[in-house]
Amino acid sequence: MKHLVGRLTWGLLMALSLAACMDREFDQNDEYTNSQSIPLVADNKLLLSRIYIINESKSYLWFDLNNEVANFSKPELTLPLKEGNRDSYRRIPLRGLLYEYHDTEKELTFKNIPSQFIQIGDEQLSLVFKLSPLDDKEQVFLPNGQTAKIAKKRYMMTLIRLRFSSDNADIPIGSKYKYRGVEYDFLPFQTELTLIN
Repeated sequence: MKHLVGRLTWGLLMALSLAACMDREFDQNDEYTNSQSIPLVADNKLLLSRIYIINESKSYLWFDLNNEVANFSKPELTLPLKEGNRDSYRRIPLRGLLYEYHDTEKELTFKNIPSQFIQIGDEQLSLVFKLSPLDDKEQVFLPNGQTAKIAKKRYMMTLIRLRFSSDNADIPIGSKYKYRGVEYDFLPFQTELTLIN
């Protein structure tokens, strides 16, 4: 019994000393003590903390605080395009990107994608998608042998236009964009999302 009390006392002492060290470190960190949340823009409150699965890549798209996509998983989109006369694609990672949602238009914009992913000079790009609910029902089997149809919360995310940082003009999908003598044509793209929370 004496041995057990000694171990419990030692464990409690170690836990308290560790907690005291962590508390002091956070108290001295300026980013921690002076941090403030960024106000949500547009209609982002409707997507805040929503988690979707991008069905084609089976990755999670989590709309987080500060108007950005969470670093929770590795959501990415693979956009097809024509680069001159050559078929090509761009793999766009979404985590950490700023987003902006407008509910009346059902438009979701991923903003200022860095140039290393676009690979068109020093250009940054914003992608605008239409977020449309899919009206589908899934048949499930009930314990009594009957079936029922239930609604799944699935959405189609369709690329409708893009905006380069240099000219800030909207370029509809299917239109060509010329940069340093090369013509780029972003092709139609859509992917299915499933809401999981």
